[in-house]
Amino acid sequence: MRGRGMDIFISKKMRNFILLAQTNNIARAAEKIHMTASPFGKSIAALEEQIGYTLFTRKDNNISLNKAGQELY
Repeated sequence: MRGRGMDIFISKKMRNFILLAQTNNIARAAEKIHMTASPFGKSIAALEEQIGYTLFTRKDNNISLNKAGQELY
């Protein structure tokens, strides 16, 4: 992530998106910011709903950026 001074310009949903893109694991990404997986996952779903695109491919226990997610990242 960017330097601390830039954090004020990144929404929580975008911060969570970046963390998930870097870890490919909801629980691990949530843990990094002291959240549980459920609200973290809901924030990702809310971001996807807000922008109108799914950003991740979800299959079984795996999650990875799809084309739209790669473009946003």
